[in-house]
Amino acid sequence: MNLTAGVVLQKGKYTIDRILGQGCFGITYRAIHHHFNQIVVLKTLNESLRQHQDFPKFQHQFITEAHLLANSGHPNIVKVWDFFEEDELFFIVMDYIPGQNLAELIQSGHNLHPNQATHYMHQIASALSVVHKNGFLHRDIQPKNIIRRAGTNTVVLTDFGIACDLTPGIRQTHTNLFSVGYSPPEQCNPQQKLSPTTDIYALTATLYYLLTGKTPTPGALRLSQAVPQTLNFLQKS
Repeated sequence: MNLTAGVVLQKGKYTIDRILGQGCFGITYRAIHHHFNQIVVLKTLNESLRQHQDFPKFQHQFITEAHLLANSGHPNIVKVWDFFEEDELFFIVMDYIPGQNLAELIQSGHNLHPNQATHYMHQIASALSVVHKNGFLHRDIQPKNIIRRAGTNTVVLTDFGIACDLTPGIRQTHTNLFSVGYSPPEQCNPQQKLSPTTDIYALTATLYYLLTGKTPTPGALRLSQAVPQTLNFLQKS
């Protein structure tokens, strides 16, 4: 299914505008929701995955992401509008959030005051409290998955594509996908059990990036290295 600009889905309900982003598994599009006359985001699995032997597993994970978002109503979590299937591919319809993700913000040369950076992280921590209360881990907290809404100081958590279930008795699934510098050591080891602290580690690593502009030392290497010198802005004058 080739989704180029102008392609119509759901019998005229949505029209594709352009690609917003593409990863190993997912692809997002900016689209027009004609019933509401609004810009939305459509997310689906990459067409190339249809031939992969684990395609049913990827579909299941995608449905899990949709359910998690739909049940995690929070001002700092991207909102889901709809879910549908077309040509044997599932689609999640989400809010379109104008603005920059925090990685783009820092890379553009924008310097954040520590108070502003911690304000953003407080919002994401609040969002994560809902995710964890619902029995899930995000597993991919990092600057590029947090968008600052244009013209505001509000940030929104996105991309729940590798979230996992924390329900007692449910076997945790592990993934080879993790973000270097933001994933803790246990996330790189399939023998280790994950917990909400997995996301908290990534949240503090994100704060480090916002304040220094540097990606933290990879978690797998951190245990073998000395603790870095205290950051200047935390030192007493």
